[in-house]
Amino acid sequence: MSATSDPRQNQFLAALPPADWLRWSRQLERVELTQGEVLKVSGHAMSHVYFPTTAIITMMYLTDSGESAEIAVVGNESLVGIRSLMGGATPYQVVVHGPGGGFRLKLETIQDEFTRQGPASRLLLRHLQAFMTQIEQMVVCNRHHTVDQQLCRWLLMWLDRVQGNELVITHELISNMLGVRREGVTESALKLREAKLIRYAHGHITVLDRSGLEQRSCECYAMVKKECDRLISGGLIEPAHALGACRAWGVDSENRPQREQFLPDLQPHSPAMGQKDGEKWTAAVDSQPTLPKPDRLLGRGTPA
Repeated sequence: MSATSDPRQNQFLAALPPADWLRWSRQLERVELTQGEVLKVSGHAMSHVYFPTTAIITMMYLTDSGESAEIAVVGNESLVGIRSLMGGATPYQVVVHGPGGGFRLKLETIQDEFTRQGPASRLLLRHLQAFMTQIEQMVVCNRHHTVDQQLCRWLLMWLDRVQGNELVITHELISNMLGVRREGVTESALKLREAKLIRYAHGHITVLDRSGLEQRSCECYAMVKKECDRLISGGLIEPAHALGACRAWGVDSENRPQREQFLPDLQPHSPAMGQKDGEKWTAAVDSQPTLPKPDRLLGRGTPA
């Protein structure tokens, strides 16, 4: 089975427990995604959630004046459309910038799965937090770091999502995603070529020295990678992280019992958790705001 035809080439789908995978696999629809294909326009909600296997999908923010900037990129490590679980339209455009294969599910199916409150819903929460982490760090990077640093960070993030060391991309497209002038990207790329870190010609960029790019990049690449690897490849979400993430996502408190459905199955002071961790659990639950009702998080209620 090829990478494009095997859904489990997507790390989210591969991480599903057997029972969840059996249920999800029956509803997956295979798709071939083409360069420049728009999966969602700004101001509209997504109808499907996408699971790339070989494609690369970006979230682009467009201004009224026509300027753009990439706010997140997703390959086979995660899924696209998870933000829609919070309800309503989103102010960014979803575009395929790396053609390839993938799978998709109707958004309603994902929402129904989320209300099951099982391992799949906790996995969705981890990937949602990883997505928000990437957006937050992109804001810092675009505001405070040089074009040279941003280009290195961008190349590394894309290199993580392709096979091999070659990217099929133009300087103009990179400038659109970084939100900078094309001339600035060309100048920075020339510096990297002179340092023998990359070579480029006719819309192809080949990375020759990855470690050199990492040294010249800002801290944003390593920070996002470390946090996303922890969230996506790690175990169940920790209670403090789950509660803190909900505060970062701007959800309001409703009632305390709703919180427990998003926390791990371990109970305070259980043998598996231990006395010390049990005390931390209790302190976290007592001191943090509560989660919203399920319908609110899924966008089925009216926001306050």
